[in-house]
Amino acid sequence: MSAVKLETVKITADFTKKTGNKIKPMHGICSAPILGGESSVGPALFHYLDEAAIPYSRFHDVAGYFGGGRFVDIPNIFRNFDADVNDPASYDFAHTDVLIKTLRDYGVEPIYRLGITIENWANIKAYHVYPPKDFQKWAEICEHIIRHYNEGWADGYHYGIKYWTIWNEADVDFDPNNIAQTWHGGREEFFKFYEISSKHIKKCFGDSIMLGGPGAMGFKEHEIWDPELKGVDPQYANKEHVWAYRIDFVHRFLQYVKEHDCPLDFFCWHGYIALVENIVDRAKYCRALLKKYGFEHIPDILEEWNTCFRKVKLRSEAEYSARNLAVMLGMQKSETSVLCYYIGEIGISVYHGMFNPDTFEPYKTYYAFKSFGQAYKLGCEVENCSDNKDVYTLAARNDKKGIILIANDKDQPLTLELDVTGADVNSGEVIVTDDEYLYTAVGEVIKNSTYTVKAHSCVEIRVVF
Repeated sequence: MSAVKLETVKITADFTKKTGNKIKPMHGICSAPILGGESSVGPALFHYLDEAAIPYSRFHDVAGYFGGGRFVDIPNIFRNFDADVNDPASYDFAHTDVLIKTLRDYGVEPIYRLGITIENWANIKAYHVYPPKDFQKWAEICEHIIRHYNEGWADGYHYGIKYWTIWNEADVDFDPNNIAQTWHGGREEFFKFYEISSKHIKKCFGDSIMLGGPGAMGFKEHEIWDPELKGVDPQYANKEHVWAYRIDFVHRFLQYVKEHDCPLDFFCWHGYIALVENIVDRAKYCRALLKKYGFEHIPDILEEWNTCFRKVKLRSEAEYSARNLAVMLGMQKSETSVLCYYIGEIGISVYHGMFNPDTFEPYKTYYAFKSFGQAYKLGCEVENCSDNKDVYTLAARNDKKGIILIANDKDQPLTLELDVTGADVNSGEVIVTDDEYLYTAVGEVIKNSTYTVKAHSCVEIRVVF
C-alpha cells in the first residue's frame, strides 16, 4: 500500500525584512487564575502569566468562581449608592487593590471595565443590571476609582492604567419582558448613560486615559451566527431577531456618539466564534463599521473571544490549542489592536480553557498563549506568509533571536516547506504542542527545510542570529 501524500504548505519568512509592525498584544486575557483559600490574591498561578508574557487582564467577571462580590465592579467598590461620592470611606478598594498590585508584579496590566459582572439567573432575581438611578453620580464614582488608581486618591496609587471601558454587553437586552443579564434598560437609555459618563470622565482625565465602549456582543450583518452552530445549539434556533437587535444597537450607538460628540477613544467588541476565518472577517467588518460613522482613526479591541463555544470536549485538547493560536496569528495581521481571551481564570465552563480546575495545571491552550508571548517579547514582525489561508503563521525577531510560529488547526497532518531568509532553520529549536506533545522541544527535526506537522499542532521554531 502506498503512503498517502500529505498536502504541502509553503511558509515564507524573511528575517532581513522588518514589516515595521510591532507584535501586538493578541494574547491578553479576561480575568486571571485566582485561587480560593490563599492568603493573598493569585500568586500560586500568576507565574504562568509572566512566563507567557500576558500583557493585559481585562477586568470583567473577576473571580466569580472564588471571589464572590468583592472585586472591580462599581457595586462592589461603592456598596451604598446613596453614600457620599467624595468620601473615601464610601469606597471598598481592598480586594481590587491587591489584585492590581499582584498582576502588575507579574507584568500584567489591567483593562478596567467600569460596570458590573454578568448576572446569570437574573430571571430569578436581578441585583445590578438595572441602569444606575443617577447617571451623573455613577460617573463621579468612576472618576474617584480612576483617581484612586492613577492619581493616588484615598491612599491610592499612580499606576497610570491606560484602558477604561464603560459597561459591558448592553446590547444583549432585546426583550423587555425578560430580565437581561447585563443591562436591563433600553437602547436610548444606555446611549444617554454613556454620554453623561464618558463626557464627565474625559473632562476629568483628558488624554491621560483611553475611554471606550460599548463591549458589543454582536454586530455582523451577515453570517449572524457561526455556521458550525446554526441548527445545532437550541439556544440560537429561530433567534434572528436577537442578532438583528444587537446589530441595530451598535449602528445606533456609533451614530449617537458621533452626533452628540461623546468621547470614544477605542471601540470594544466580542466574538464567540468557532471558525478562525470568521473572527478575522469580523475584524475587517469592525473597521468598515467604524469608518462608516467617522471613527476610522480609533483602535478597536476584541475584548472577549473564545473558539470553544458549546464544544466542551475541545477545551483540553490540541485542536482547541491550535485553533486559538491561529486566532492570535490571524489577528496580528488584522487592524485590531488588542485581544483578550475569555477567560483566564479557573472554572468549569466551556469558556475556562486555560487551566484545569481539578489539578490547576495548564491546559494545552495555555501553551498557545505562551508561544505567542515568545514572539511578543521579541517585538518586531518580519515579512512572513503562508500559501494556505487555513494555516496561520507569524515571524518575529529582535537583534539576537528570531521565531516562526505556525498553527495547523486542520484535521490532517501537513508537510511544511520552509522558505526562510536570514536564519538557518536547520539549527533551530522546535517546540511543539499537539496531540502527543505538550510544549516540548522535539530536537533536530527540520531536514532540507521541510517539516511534517501533525493535525492540530502549534509549532514554534526558534533561531539565533
